[in-house]
Amino acid sequence: YMAIEFPIFFLIALVLDHPNRMKRQQQLFHQPDVVPPAIADEDPDVARERKRIEEPDSIPYGSSPADNTGANASPHGGKDLVVVKHLCKIYDNKKCAVKNLSFGVKKGEVFGFLGTNGAGKTTTISILCGEHMPTTGRATVVGYDVVNDALNAQRNIGYCPQFDATLDLLTVKEHLELYSAIRGLDKYAISVVVRGLMDVCGLATYKDVVASALSGGNRRKLSVAISLIGGPRVVFLDEPSAGMDPMRRSRPSPTASPSWSTAPFAASATRPISRTSSAPASRWSSVLRAKHLQ
Repeated sequence: YMAIEFPIFFLIALVLDHPNRMKRQQQLFHQPDVVPPAIADEDPDVARERKRIEEPDSIPYGSSPADNTGANASPHGGKDLVVVKHLCKIYDNKKCAVKNLSFGVKKGEVFGFLGTNGAGKTTTISILCGEHMPTTGRATVVGYDVVNDALNAQRNIGYCPQFDATLDLLTVKEHLELYSAIRGLDKYAISVVVRGLMDVCGLATYKDVVASALSGGNRRKLSVAISLIGGPRVVFLDEPSAGMDPMRRSRPSPTASPSWSTAPFAASATRPISRTSSAPASRWSSVLRAKHLQ
């Protein structure tokens, strides 16, 4: 009987736990066109950004003086590479993690996403990366819908998660070589990419150190370096400076550096959306209790 039961129950477990089945099930309950109730007493900048995304013909980017000067200036112009519209996420326990979020980020911008624990920052980034499914609303990355065309969206994304996804027994160099191969880089280019990323992220000294022996800050640097492999057009960084020493935190992020666009191993369009960062950002957004504040 066990010889018969094993393959049957194995297939049942495989079907029930397969991520694609779970995503398709969540897609059935996704309502992209539902418009949630308006949020009262919104900050004027938030209301302007919401109107720009939800009514694109009414307020073009740069119509406000604040959009054209200083840190708010868009260096490249053009359409938004990341668009979030009416985004909501409600978990099975009825907890609202993201409430009616609308914003856009253009090529070349560094968008700082700030807020207290539980505000919905990580949930928003997880939705944009395809890790979680939104309850209502839409989001696109480089024009690809993160729900209906998730695979193409993910091909344009680099992601540094909140908690390091490193393997304790691999060295820094081996991590970068492994993920470069997974990204599909040419074997002759991998050595150039690995060497360049270690130099940019300050990891050259630790290239032969296993991940378990790295400090918390150096593990974060390694996670950031992994997210930059392949020159993705959009990079999501979730607390990239957590655990780093104060001196390193005060330095600009490698993706925010002007010299980054001339690096031979990266695309000039790389643009991080950070949960927290000490590097200068083109724009900042504050979130409190799942709502967009400013």
